[in-house]
Amino acid sequence: MCGIHLILDSKPSGKSRIQKMLAASHHRGPDQSGFEQIGGNIWVGANRLKILDLFEKASLPMKSVDGRFILTWNGAIYNYLELREQLIKAGYSFQTQSDTEVLFNWLKVHGEKGLERLNGMFSLVFVDLEKGEILIARDPTGQKPLHYFKEGKDWVFSSESRGVLAGLESQPEIDTNQFLPYSYYRFSWPDSSFFENVRQMLPGEVLVLDFEGNLLRQASFDFPESFSNEASNWESELRKSILRSFQSDRQAGMVLSGGVDSSLIYALWYEQTGTKLPTFTVHFEENLTNDFSDYKYAQLLCERYPSQFEGIRVTKEILMSNWQEYVLSIDQPVGDGAGFLTWYIAKKIHSEVNVLISGAGADELFGGYNRHKAFLQYLKNPTLTALGGRILGTLGMKAAQKFSASLEKSPADTFIQMAALRPIPKEYLGEFAKYFPEQHGDLKRALGFDRQFYLVNDILKIHDNACMAHGIEGRAPYLDWNLIAYANGLSEQELRKNMGKKNLKAMLNARGLEAISKRKKLGFGMPIKEWMDDGDFRQFIFRPISEMESTWGNQFNSEIRTLMRKPESLIETNILLIWNWFVLATWLQKHPK
Repeated sequence: MCGIHLILDSKPSGKSRIQKMLAASHHRGPDQSGFEQIGGNIWVGANRLKILDLFEKASLPMKSVDGRFILTWNGAIYNYLELREQLIKAGYSFQTQSDTEVLFNWLKVHGEKGLERLNGMFSLVFVDLEKGEILIARDPTGQKPLHYFKEGKDWVFSSESRGVLAGLESQPEIDTNQFLPYSYYRFSWPDSSFFENVRQMLPGEVLVLDFEGNLLRQASFDFPESFSNEASNWESELRKSILRSFQSDRQAGMVLSGGVDSSLIYALWYEQTGTKLPTFTVHFEENLTNDFSDYKYAQLLCERYPSQFEGIRVTKEILMSNWQEYVLSIDQPVGDGAGFLTWYIAKKIHSEVNVLISGAGADELFGGYNRHKAFLQYLKNPTLTALGGRILGTLGMKAAQKFSASLEKSPADTFIQMAALRPIPKEYLGEFAKYFPEQHGDLKRALGFDRQFYLVNDILKIHDNACMAHGIEGRAPYLDWNLIAYANGLSEQELRKNMGKKNLKAMLNARGLEAISKRKKLGFGMPIKEWMDDGDFRQFIFRPISEMESTWGNQFNSEIRTLMRKPESLIETNILLIWNWFVLATWLQKHPK
């Protein structure tokens, strides 16, 4: 929805820096921008993408009539109509139909404690001039980013790291400590970035500052357990979450992968509304349609549930000709091919669609990845021979080799290895284990790790970055707080019983879409391995990797650097690792030493 910004320091250049931050984030909110000065040392700014209530009264930052409160925020509040009714009963009146005004008044009444009753995606800055406090928060789903720089009592916050950099008088160096997590998981540590001292707020993190820059409180909040009871009827809650996620005064559309998650969302949307929406699916060269069949299965869905269906063709030539533009749009590198595909879809459709719905989150809630099946087999048979045989029968030889090589002494370490691009050396494993949840049930912990570590820092980050690069808001109905609370409320045994998203597949089967529910699980990716047969494309990929090895190689561990010197040796065995390096290498070219 927006880009948000906060400067809190005593430097005299505040006005020019907040203006630079707004300019650097124009793509996040091309419809309106503005800022407010508080005293001599605080600047609050926003770039607005108009989604709900397109009129000026809903502009950001929003300020109370008496000047006491100021709000800037990014996201969407899905339960804003219910909150609005509560506020009206309490005597509040409204000048707009926006969720912004509802959030503004909700925080005026409830402050920090009111965060737990929201349902949506957001990062926000809320200023109370009478108390002399600034509330800064990021919601527990982690869909909307918030970066910051701190030096003493000076703070700079922005939705993207590029916004933070625009607000600094000197530019930080590349943080090479992030090469470790990136090498094995495709992204930086969750609380860090690739720039030194530019950090990320974690999902559910709350900071309260005074006007002098003192940190008064640091806290976190999660999904209230009370939502679990409301979500006892799974299908009913999913239907509601879909309607909430599609709320918009601008045109909404969907990315269809031809898989279970996005197909079910669109089917339920159409059943409830009878409204055809624009839907989009990528497709590749004709000779690749058997292995990359998203288009075929998306067409199958749209034969049953009509839509304004459009296939978007992607070839290696299109990738190569668009790559430099894409790299410039990347705020932080994430080595996932879905990033480019989502970005290219957004580029092609941004003149007709302003809200783009995806099926993100279902795999992490209900065990949809192959590694979840493998881990469940491990929990049942924690020996190499038994595990290898069972995975071979279920997922095939390549998966059996990968997952059997992941065995560690503890279930937590084993799953961390299963989810990694390649085996993590023992001396680094503890760094990743810090992010493994502490809760009951090994499978429950594994799914929690995927949701908090992988989903937030890979899937959601690239979806936000790719959509916002073209002024589109990305949304994910499966991350409705009620649905997450429902999944969190499932016991270990219930999760095991539902492994492989049986609940979602049953709903598709009931609608005659068994062909989609039985489809082999594939990622949203590109045929990079197949394109490697072309010599020009191979050099396009390998040349920047070689340059990165020469320039930055001594910052990688010896194992990764050795592999990086001969990337061609990994074409058949680990094409994802090659792509991971390529993304980082080309991003680093834009941020030289």
